[in-house]
Amino acid sequence: MRVRASSVLSLVSVGLLVAACGGSDGGSQGGGEGATAGAAGSGGDAGSGVGGDAGSGVGGDAGSGVGGDAGSGVGGDAGSGVGGSGVGGSGGSDAGGAGGEAGSSGNGGSAGMASGGTGGAGEDLTPPTIVTTLPADNALGVLDDAKIVVTFSEPMDQAAAQAAYQSVELPASEVTMAWNAAGDELTITPNKKLLYQAVNDPSVMQRIGYGFTITTTATDKAGNNLAADAHFSFSTARRVSHTLDRVPALTGLVSGTGYKATNDIIVGDGSANQEYRGFMTIDMADLPSGIIEFEKATLHVQQDLVSGTPYTNHGNLEIHEVDFAAVDTTAFNASSLDNLGVLTKYSSLVQKNFNVLRVLTADYANRSALGDLCQFRLQFTTGVTFDGKTDNAHFEPTTLGMDVVYLAE
Repeated sequence: MRVRASSVLSLVSVGLLVAACGGSDGGSQGGGEGATAGAAGSGGDAGSGVGGDAGSGVGGDAGSGVGGDAGSGVGGDAGSGVGGSGVGGSGGSDAGGAGGEAGSSGNGGSAGMASGGTGGAGEDLTPPTIVTTLPADNALGVLDDAKIVVTFSEPMDQAAAQAAYQSVELPASEVTMAWNAAGDELTITPNKKLLYQAVNDPSVMQRIGYGFTITTTATDKAGNNLAADAHFSFSTARRVSHTLDRVPALTGLVSGTGYKATNDIIVGDGSANQEYRGFMTIDMADLPSGIIEFEKATLHVQQDLVSGTPYTNHGNLEIHEVDFAAVDTTAFNASSLDNLGVLTKYSSLVQKNFNVLRVLTADYANRSALGDLCQFRLQFTTGVTFDGKTDNAHFEPTTLGMDVVYLAE
């Protein structure tokens, strides 16, 4: 069948009109959508609204109406401006159809907001604390060579912490300060020995106190201040001077023949060639518990009579450590625990003194087992000369005692 030219032209005209309308509407709508979607982005390219291409050839392809390019912004959502598709002409002639009208342009996308940077590590806002001190707060019986050691919870600004130290008794000018390698321990060394309170009566509890403060100007390495002033105090030991008395019933003499007495202390021999040994017992019951240290223990007794020449014929007068329960022949024959040395080798009628610090220290530590008794025996190097002569030394029991100096809380 033959189609008339007028009919063909009519169909072409309708196709072009539809394509133009479709391109225009699609472009406008696409541009609008591009503007809306691009609102979050910045610097986006304006969406283009190119209309659909003209259909080509017989039964030509549908013209496309590609919208504007998507606008992009830093941190923003992409804005799109897709135009509508143009309706292709159908059954077109060999001549290309006329292009549809260009779609309207999409509006440019607005700038998107950049996201914030990632936060760094947490800042140190914790104030330092004082964990321990030596001597401990309110400590008693502190020795005269003690150092003050302050341990903090973390490394400190050393200059700030030292400047924060205050003390009336031990001002900063009279101490030396040093830190450990970690920087969390401050050692404060007094330039002079601390003082002891001297007393003659163990019941007197007078003491010498020391105190110091670390103020809030002390800071850690991050600059955090100590939360509150920290006050500490301690007291040094009491230096007690005291004389321990004898136990009368356990002080006296025993002869090799069994004679015994507690009203005299005789050492040497008699005209019957009998040896005499002297016995001395000191009562430790007056010593309080908790003694920190003995500084002195001197046994003393007065030599009041010398018969013959004991120091010539019998040698030195020795003092031995011995345990005994009574002044009797058992005590006379008891094994010596220790030959402590020479009490005297002279006949002068004076007080004889002997250092028994080591013995007292050991006996005090074992006082319960010893019944609070510290005991000694006197004997000459040569007990009997068998010359039928009296050669002996006498000591007055009432002068026996032990002068002690000790440190106590």
